[in-house]
Amino acid sequence: MEGGQTLSIPYGVWPDPINPLWSEARPYRSPMGGGQTLSIPYGRFKDLKGSKLLECLSVYDRSFIYMPAFSSSIGIKPSFWAAQTVADASANQTVLFAHPEFLRRVSAFWAARGVSARRLSTGLFMVTLALSLCDQVDVYGFWPFSHGPDNKPLSHHYYDNEPPNSYHEMPQEFKQLTQLHDSGVIRLQLGNCGGVEHELSH
Repeated sequence: MEGGQTLSIPYGVWPDPINPLWSEARPYRSPMGGGQTLSIPYGRFKDLKGSKLLECLSVYDRSFIYMPAFSSSIGIKPSFWAAQTVADASANQTVLFAHPEFLRRVSAFWAARGVSARRLSTGLFMVTLALSLCDQVDVYGFWPFSHGPDNKPLSHHYYDNEPPNSYHEMPQEFKQLTQLHDSGVIRLQLGNCGGVEHELSH
């Protein structure tokens, strides 16, 4: 398929937290590159030309843009739009589409473990993918509650500050991640990524 590619990444250490595309945080470099999800690019750029998307992506140099194009019918058009925009511009970024069978199997895996969501969050998909590719997985920014560990209010759904929806079961996902952390499978990092890291206590 033109524009989208399959994922092929060598083993390595999971990168530092993925800086939000729309923040003023400095871009980072890692063996795996950066990442973004479907809802942000299309939501912000659906009424604009692709040049705006390319402008924002340019700070990320050689990065991956992960898009679950086939997770729902509404994801197909924006995913191909973003992939074609990046491909036409010969940009440094690479758009990756999740294979439908991967989406199905990951959903079934977590459903068998008590995550009864209509649709898993992209974050849990990415953690699952990382566990299959990486020797070490550090998870940042995964917090399902309205207030952080420091009791300060938090926005939901990246920087859109949308209320929690009925598609995801974030508390169930968080419970699974804490169990993985407690068993030493992942390192779940809490707190402000710009300051001192706080690893979840055992």
